[in-house]
Amino acid sequence: MNRIQYALGENVALCAAGGGGCTEGESVATCPAGMVVTGGGYEYDTERPTDVVVPYNSSSSDGTAWIVEMINNAAAPADFYAVAHCVPGSFTGPPAAAAK
Repeated sequence: MNRIQYALGENVALCAAGGGGCTEGESVATCPAGMVVTGGGYEYDTERPTDVVVPYNSSSSDGTAWIVEMINNAAAPADFYAVAHCVPGSFTGPPAAAAK
């Protein structure tokens, strides 16, 4: 039995470079209740990102979501959405060695 579930964030449309604030966006994929995120990333719907910066592509601090921030530097629009890989469990914080 596969216990991994995938959560999808909202699709975010980014305008072409030079279009102002609409060149930047954030998508959050939240795991269902009782599940924690083990990894994630992003996908696109119709406008594939070709020249982007991804300043943040990681889990939320409480371990229940995957967050992606993207900046479009291309002359064409793009879109994306966050994807979270979720498993049953609860978040207890980072390992002690990682917290130092």
